Amino acid sequence: MLPLFQSSCIDAVNKWASVIPEGGAAEVDVWPGVESISATSISTSLFGIGGEEGKKIVGLLKELANHTWEKVNSVYFPGKR
Repeated sequence: MLPLFQSSCIDAVNKWASVIPEGGAAEVDVWPGVESISATSISTSLFGIGGEEGKKIVGLLKELANHTWEKVNSVYFPGKR
């Protein structure tokens, strides 16, 4: 699993490095890259699927988690604030 994380991280860092001009500095939003690393690693290790299909599966899992959390919070329990 470590080689998978390593290759995902190298791809993300190379992508960020291509945004920065030669010998210069730039502000780079890394959060989408971190999500991409996580999505690729999780989908490849759990389902054996990488790339766009893996990102699609992780997106669906994230959506399912959000819907589940909304439903849990919509239930009224006496005494709960």
